[in-house]
Amino acid sequence: MKGLNRRGFIYIAWVLYLIIVVVFVLFFVYPYLTDYSRGYSKGEINEKLVLNVCSGLDLFETTKCLNDFVKKTFFYNKSKVKEISYPVEFNNVGDRYYVVNVDKDIRVDDIFSGGGVCRDYSQLYYKLARKLGFNAKIFVVDVDFGLLHSFVVIYDSSGYCLPSQTKIYCVKYSKEML
Repeated sequence: MKGLNRRGFIYIAWVLYLIIVVVFVLFFVYPYLTDYSRGYSKGEINEKLVLNVCSGLDLFETTKCLNDFVKKTFFYNKSKVKEISYPVEFNNVGDRYYVVNVDKDIRVDDIFSGGGVCRDYSQLYYKLARKLGFNAKIFVVDVDFGLLHSFVVIYDSSGYCLPSQTKIYCVKYSKEML
């Protein structure tokens, strides 16, 4: 009877060990292996490289790819915080909204190398997504007494994604949604 208990204990210990290894791989190794920016240093990341690496992917993988490069180079550059004004318009029920035009003066490579604020990263995602063949729109919300926040939505017929500087949120359309 003692041998059976010991054998059972060893079996349980091995199962727990394997579970720990699998959890470790899923949480720490898998994200590293699926990082599109892996193998590139921060200094060599530029628009041409990102477009090359992220081309030919579906909406969700493209957004992940773009976000991997943004996360690697992300720097919140407070010196770029300035008074940014957007034209304000009102809809038919009196709600105000901001009209956002793409700033042709903002260069993607400047954001990769010098950082930026939410407006800059929205423009970066917008420009790269459009060049990769996806639709994109920039939105600005008034989060608190004149404090504005800008974000982008990248979309196509399969769904949409909201990438930030560090995370992404994607929704895949289902037949029930259409």
